[in-house]
Amino acid sequence: MHPPFQRLFLIDDDAICNYLHSEMFKELFPNIEIYTLSNGYDALDQLKIRCEEDSSDYTNLVLLDIKMPGIDGFEFLDKLKDLSVKNKLSIAILTTSSHAKDKQKAENYDLIGYLQKPLSFAKMEEFVNNEFGRKEISC
Repeated sequence: MHPPFQRLFLIDDDAICNYLHSEMFKELFPNIEIYTLSNGYDALDQLKIRCEEDSSDYTNLVLLDIKMPGIDGFEFLDKLKDLSVKNKLSIAILTTSSHAKDKQKAENYDLIGYLQKPLSFAKMEEFVNNEFGRKEISC
């Protein structure tokens, strides 16, 4: 099965969430590259390194937490606007926050989704189907 994206960047300071989500995506898409990053600064660096020279037509999926040390998810998105790789990314918020102000603030960015943690296989399948047009995903 060919994945709808080339790379997955899980940007979250919660190592357990990164591990669980990484394992779920590996099971569904064993051929994608997965990067787990615990802060926004490291994520910006990795996105530059991994995506800047990439000439493929595939997008890169970013699942971004809002509440992180250093720079939060929204600050990360603000800094990302200055990078040339932003056009190669499909970004969704993946957070525990259900605050209306966070959801409203997220609407100011070019995001493909606002997802609640933790992600289940069913939520992941629905998200990928809706955002990337996948019709068949084996779980």
